[in-house]
Amino acid sequence: MKNGISFSTIILWMIVIFVSTFILWPDIVKGIVCFCVVLGAVLFFLFSCKNISCLEVKIYAFFMIYYIYIILNGIIFYDTIEKFVYGIYQYIFYSCVMFAALYVLPRVNLKKVLYYITIIGVLTSIVALYEFCTGKYIFVAFNDLVNMNHGNGSFVDGETVYRAVSLSVSPLSLGVDCGIYGITNYYLWFLKHEKKYIIFFFINIMGLYASYSRGPWVAFIIAFSFYTILNKLGDRITFRKILKILRSFVLILLIIATCIYFFRDNYYIGLFINRIFSIIIWNDSTTTISPNMLRFYYWLNAISIFTKNYINFLFGIGIGSTGGSAFAITVTESGILKRLVEGGIILFIIHYYIIYLIMKAGIKYKGVNRPKVIYALSVMMLILTDDVTEQITESVDISMIFWFICAVILFFIRKYKK
Repeated sequence: MKNGISFSTIILWMIVIFVSTFILWPDIVKGIVCFCVVLGAVLFFLFSCKNISCLEVKIYAFFMIYYIYIILNGIIFYDTIEKFVYGIYQYIFYSCVMFAALYVLPRVNLKKVLYYITIIGVLTSIVALYEFCTGKYIFVAFNDLVNMNHGNGSFVDGETVYRAVSLSVSPLSLGVDCGIYGITNYYLWFLKHEKKYIIFFFINIMGLYASYSRGPWVAFIIAFSFYTILNKLGDRITFRKILKILRSFVLILLIIATCIYFFRDNYYIGLFINRIFSIIIWNDSTTTISPNMLRFYYWLNAISIFTKNYINFLFGIGIGSTGGSAFAITVTESGILKRLVEGGIILFIIHYYIIYLIMKAGIKYKGVNRPKVIYALSVMMLILTDDVTEQITESVDISMIFWFICAVILFFIRKYKK
């Protein structure tokens, strides 16, 4: 038993530290982590897949269908071995994290993980702020900052900006990471009412700002609202509770608007305002091609591929065909469109039906640890929202977080179900 606990702890902390400091690790470490994740998933099916609920049986059955379809899709649309392996890696390995987590969660202490997240979140955010303000990147990454010209800053919204990367893979991943750290500290503040978590929360918000990413901002606001609403409403929905929530949101918006107004001449506030307005401004005269228009072009291109013929519509063009890899034929700029293009409507339905089952069970859960489940659901919501307009789940660290959170929801539902 002692060895089992020790092994589970190693797997857990290997995953947690790996995804939160992804930029630091060489390929050999990444390979070891991959092996441990697969091993954890195998151990789950061998030793832990017992006394499970009907819901879990349903979810695991759909996962088996999901895996079989992905493998068949890769074989039928086989082009190169690299593309096939990449597709298997993205769809099967990423989701194996959920099963590995389900194996280790009953054997470890999650409180220590939460405390680690608060610490690494503050560190990541501080480093991000330093990079954004100084233009000096502490950890060499983001394709060594040279391929994307980030060593000399990025020309965004008419300004030369040093988008922070910190311990993440890219500014986009950093934005999602800081959003997750912010939700975590907000949850801990709700739980413990200790001022330090509010301080950490605002530090994480500054880290999110330093990423200079719009999608994570929108996703964070939606996830933050989702968490607040579910927490405040509780088990019973009343008109008074709804009014109280609306009053709180209006007050927060007024405070933010007031601060922006009085500090509107500040350089960094100005950058923030420009970035927020760029979400709705599609015809940007300060650049040759508006980032919004370029993204819209990718969306239209992905839709045209998906609807080209009935084969593409049903089965896609093959896993691993889109994204940032050298053998990808296009970029979809959307995780939803990525699945439609690569695996057709069949892959789309299976993938999101599994997610629907997990989220539905989490929302309906009314047990003693509902706050923990709501926290996990909010992190899911943040990633899913950002994945609508970005291929953020193509990033290994974000996908591993997503499937780990799915495991957390299933674990608490199973352990504390009424």
